[in-house]
Order: sequence, then C-alpha cells, then structure tokens
Amino acid sequence: MGELSEISPGRVSALPDAWITEIFRRMELNFGSRFSNLWRNVTPAEMRTHWAEMLAGMHDRPLAIKAALETCQGKDDPPTPAQFLEHCRSFLRSQADKQHKQISPIEITPEAIEARAQQLAGIARKPDTYDYKLWAKRLREDYLSGAYLLPVQVAMASEALNEDWEKRECKPRAAA
Repeated sequence: MGELSEISPGRVSALPDAWITEIFRRMELNFGSRFSNLWRNVTPAEMRTHWAEMLAGMHDRPLAIKAALETCQGKDDPPTPAQFLEHCRSFLRSQADKQHKQISPIEITPEAIEARAQQLAGIARKPDTYDYKLWAKRLREDYLSGAYLLPVQVAMASEALNEDWEKRECKPRAAA
C-alpha cells in the first residue's frame, strides 16, 4: 500500500516522532498492555505513522496534547487516535469558549456614538483651501529640477495637471 502522503497531498505535516514517543510512553504507563493490544495486528512503525498523521496539526498545540493525555488518566480503555484527537479538539474548544467569555462587550451611549461620529467627520473633512493636486505639483517640481521619476509618475501627474511633460518642460495641453 502506498504512503498516505501519496494519497492525500496537501495534508498538514505529521506530529514529530519525539511527540509520538512521549504519547505512547504515557499511554503505556496508563494502560499497560491494553494499549499495545489495540495495535497487535499492525507493525509498530505503522502504528506510529498512523498516530502521527491523525494528530497532524497539533504540533503547535502542546497544551491540547497534554490535556488529552490528562483526560485519558483514570479511564479503563485506551483511546483510539480519533478519540485522542477529539480530546485535543475538546480542550481547544473549551479554551476558545473561555477566551470568548472573557471579552466583555463595550457599552457606548448613543450620545458618545454621535460625538465620535462628529469628531471623525471633522477629521475626514478637508479644508476648502485644500489642494488636491499638490502631489502632482510636487512631482512637476521634481521633474523640472531633473530628478528621476518613474514613467508612471510622469504620466499620472501630467494627466492630473492636464499638461504635457517632455524634455524637462511642462506645457498646458491644448483644448480639444
């Protein structure tokens, strides 16, 4: 039979072998031969590979693995890889729920909302004397002084000012 990675390209990388070794050590401490008996029909290498692939994606979640190992303590039967993965996911869900509950909603009065909206409107409003083409005028100055400009800068600034820029000269475009 081919490698699982050949069958399922794009899978998350398997759990490191050192982690599998520690998980198995703890399972054997908790369950003794009951753990290894679950796998009596497969080679140890196949068993390790299967667990490593089932727990892929947990390599950056060591607390979830620790919690899953703690969940297994005191149980009569050892978990399958799918059950162990579910213990990991259950821990992650409970952590997410705790974090969600810790976020308290911000209470804002309608008056505060209105005051903030007016403040933002004032910031966004440009003064009547604001020169919206100042950027293009600055590029014109640079162009006339001999500074290197990208062709796109020349094209956009000359278009904004309705001018033709050639040979370090800027001339108004003729009316069409």
